[in-house]
Amino acid sequence: MSRFRKSKIAWRPGLRPVEKVDQETGVCDGIVERIRKEYKTPPRVIATGGLAHLIAAESATIERVDENLTLDGLRILHERNREP
Repeated sequence: MSRFRKSKIAWRPGLRPVEKVDQETGVCDGIVERIRKEYKTPPRVIATGGLAHLIAAESATIERVDENLTLDGLRILHERNREP
């Protein structure tokens, strides 16, 4: 099991949106690199959400963007658990 130190990501006063994207990209890439070191099989990295394309454009580790992945997964779970 992977263990990461808890970190708090907060918007610093005066931080421009471009700097915020760079900060988040660095956090994402750092987490993925630590996972890659720990496991023999490299992870597939998919960015999700409405702003995923912003992070993915700057990231060295994100392979694909799927803005609806989480919503699609929730829909599938709902359909599987719905009473007939």
